[in-house]
Amino acid sequence: MDSDELAERIEWAEIPKRYCGCRFENFDGYTQKLARNVTVLRQLSSERRGVVIFGPVGCGKTHLAVASLVSFILAGARCGFVGAADYVHRVQGAYGNAKEVTTELIADRNVILLDDLGAERGTEIARASLLYLVDQLYCAKKRIVVTSNFTAKDLYGFEPRLASRLGEMSAFVELDGEDYRLRNAAQRQKADRCKMIPSKTVN
Repeated sequence: MDSDELAERIEWAEIPKRYCGCRFENFDGYTQKLARNVTVLRQLSSERRGVVIFGPVGCGKTHLAVASLVSFILAGARCGFVGAADYVHRVQGAYGNAKEVTTELIADRNVILLDDLGAERGTEIARASLLYLVDQLYCAKKRIVVTSNFTAKDLYGFEPRLASRLGEMSAFVELDGEDYRLRNAAQRQKADRCKMIPSKTVN
């Protein structure tokens, strides 16, 4: 697949512009554990397996999830990206008709990336809508890639049936790292301070 076709497929998948360039190769695995996570996720992607990536805010979940999705795209899969909160909002806008929204979302797609599960308010309609989406993918034997700040235990507490289906459909991979946005900001501030320190070198 050439770069132009890949770009078209990424656009069709509705991956947000900020994440279009996310690949395993350009992920900063700045700890040994994160580097191992990348290796595991690469392997799972090569096996065409679904995955649930969970961990604290800012540890690179969406970057790695999109990298996984791109691997599916390169293998010829038709993929889609949807934020969990956005999906629930769409269902609410359709007067709670999850079937209509879900059918439109997954009809022509083999793999769905559900980003930030748990970011939506934990209302009954949110739980029911997300369960319906996952159940439809499960029944159709389609793949799913999920990111969440939830732990596996939290996910079970949120909706046991959803957790059970994801457990069968996907491997669970836990990331453990500091918020890279704050880490990068701190590094920039440190670099700026170094630039402001007068040089003691005498020429």
